[in-house]
Amino acid sequence: SSVNLGFLAGNANALQAFAGDPRRAAKYALNAVDMWDRHPALANINSVADYDLVIILTNDAEKAKNWLEQVEPALTGSTPMLLVASAQVAPVLSPYVDSGQLAGVVTGLSGGAAIEQLNRSPIKGRVYWDAYQTGNALAIALIVVGEVFQLFISMFGRGKKRRRS
Repeated sequence: SSVNLGFLAGNANALQAFAGDPRRAAKYALNAVDMWDRHPALANINSVADYDLVIILTNDAEKAKNWLEQVEPALTGSTPMLLVASAQVAPVLSPYVDSGQLAGVVTGLSGGAAIEQLNRSPIKGRVYWDAYQTGNALAIALIVVGEVFQLFISMFGRGKKRRRS
C-alpha cells in the first residue's frame, strides 16, 4: 500500500526532520487531514526506518542529493532507497550508487523502457524511446545531406567564379 505524504516545505531541513520523526514533519496530507491516524498502512510507522521501501521521484539533482544525505542515513539496512530521475540527474547519482546508498536507480527514457520490458507491462516508454532514436537518426541524416550539399555547392560554385574572372 502507498500513501502520498504531501509536500515538505524547507528542503534539507524538512527532510532531516522527516528522517527523525515523520509523523511530526509530515503531519497533514494535501487535504489538511491527519493521515497518520486514518491510514492503516501508517499505523506502525514511527521513524523513517519503519518503511518497507523509500522511492524518490525527482528531476532535480539537488533534491536527490538532499534525500540521500538527509534521509538515507536514518534508514536501516533492511529499508532500501530507490530513485527514479530524469537522465540529466544520472551523473550526479553515480557516486551514491557506487557507495551502495541507493539500492537502485532508474533514469531517463531508456531506464523506463527497460523497467517496462522487465515487468512485461504495456511498453509505452519503448514507443517514446523508439521515436527519440528515429528523431536522432533523421537529424544525423539531415546533417550528412546538408554537408554533401554544401560540398557540391563549394566545388561547383568556385568553378563558376573562376571562369568569370
